Amino acid sequence: MVTIFKNFTTTIVALGDVLWFGQQASGWVWLSLVLMVGSALVAALNDLAFHFTGYMWMILNCGVSAAYVLYVRFAMKKTQLNEWGMVYYNNAIAIPFVLPILILSGELSVLHEELPKFLTLGFMATLLWSGVVGFLLGLCSLWTVKTTSPTTYSTVGALNKIPLTVIGYYVFASPISMLGRISIAIGLFAGALYAWAKQKALQPKASDFRSKV
Repeated sequence: MVTIFKNFTTTIVALGDVLWFGQQASGWVWLSLVLMVGSALVAALNDLAFHFTGYMWMILNCGVSAAYVLYVRFAMKKTQLNEWGMVYYNNAIAIPFVLPILILSGELSVLHEELPKFLTLGFMATLLWSGVVGFLLGLCSLWTVKTTSPTTYSTVGALNKIPLTVIGYYVFASPISMLGRISIAIGLFAGALYAWAKQKALQPKASDFRSKV
């Protein structure tokens, strides 16, 4: 169900892209988005359970995720900040929100009590690597939104669940049912269709450029 809702987020972002940024989307693009949602629905056919609190949190997550991606595009155009500046402010602004949670959850006191364990070379190396990966993840995400569009960014986020499923199958021996295999096939086709539709949309622009030259 989390996968289904996250794919619905992609559709919300696509609508916002059209309404607020004038991003044109062909029928093929919309079809690929529908197929992505369909792929998630197929995967969840044997894993459906209703819980009101869970649904409310998931709906809130979808709304906030879509609003964040769309606002990032708006902020980039408004401020003219590059990706490095956006990553810096994105992390700096998070500190006032994370710090109270750190204190209220009791993790700050645990850090104080178990400080020697956190100062080991292995932990420090792991923490450093985690920070580097997190920084690069934020940089690539913002770069993708700036270079392409919020819709493309959300689409890539929806499609990355497919290789994760395949990797989980081989690395963790996680079984994949027939419905899961069908879901992966539909998802792969939807991703290929989206890439083809976006490339097709760029062809007239390339032709116009060559004719002008």
